[in-house]
Amino acid sequence: MSETNSVVFELIDLASGNVVNDFGSLRDALGAIRRLAEAHGWDAVGNLALLRLDGDEQALVAMQASLQEFAAMEHAPAAAR
Repeated sequence: MSETNSVVFELIDLASGNVVNDFGSLRDALGAIRRLAEAHGWDAVGNLALLRLDGDEQALVAMQASLQEFAAMEHAPAAAR
């Protein structure tokens, strides 16, 4: 994480509470989620949450089924949205 960009996206395993990975951009995080789904099926994303951290502030981006839908929709061709 660079000092000029304090925003980080963390992918959290809800069962364990562990951070699976962190990303410097939403695009990178969603790409990793799609690759996970391609390799293991969308059910593999069902127990994950994506958080946006900016300094001391944190916000939930999406979790479980909504994370699956969000990642899949972000990957859909513009004409399909």
